[in-house]
Amino acid sequence: WQQLSDVRTLENIQRTFTSKIWGLLGMCYWERLKVFRLISLQRRRERYVIISVWKILNKIVPNDVGMQFGHSSRRGVVAVVPKISRTSSFGKITQYENSFLVKGARLWNIMPMDIQTITKLDSFKNNFNEHLRNIPDE
Repeated sequence: WQQLSDVRTLENIQRTFTSKIWGLLGMCYWERLKVFRLISLQRRRERYVIISVWKILNKIVPNDVGMQFGHSSRRGVVAVVPKISRTSSFGKITQYENSFLVKGARLWNIMPMDIQTITKLDSFKNNFNEHLRNIPDE
């Protein structure tokens, strides 16, 4: 995982580039993204993580990271968020919070159940993209 400052740097490059496009000079970054039907780099990264978790769950890719899943009658398939020791150093906690297992599990667990249960990749991506369009990307 890249550090947050790297993500901000990359996002700023996209922000600067889109600000120089004639006809969009008065728009804020988020409005410019909507005009071009783009999503922020952070949102794109989160989308990739969720699709990767779906592929692990549906055994399309190997579960090399040891991600575990359970089932909840209320939330559907839930990804287990690994535990960390309360006595861990700040650096270890930061690594933990930014790990694929933790971010992936947390993002997966807020997905609507009707999208989680889709079994075809293209259908999953289409429904997931539609879901993302209804969530402000700011």
